[in-house]
Amino acid sequence: MFIYSVSFLSYGSLPQNSLLLVDSFILFISATAGNQRVIQALEIIVLVGIVLSFLRINVLFSLVIVLFVALLIVVYLDL
Repeated sequence: MFIYSVSFLSYGSLPQNSLLLVDSFILFISATAGNQRVIQALEIIVLVGIVLSFLRINVLFSLVIVLFVALLIVVYLDL
């Protein structure tokens, strides 16, 4: 699904974002099942970015949000 969504759909379309969201959620669930905290953290960052792409807000504002979430995750993983 991931390869299909990246390769064949137009960039930023609703089906592509939906497939990317489903793929990222599946990867997050599998990382949770395997108790892999770093992969979970990376998938959370990806999920936040995809959800922000659904909202169609300003790119700079969404970048700030993703960087803030990444910073929070780095602090959480450091504990």
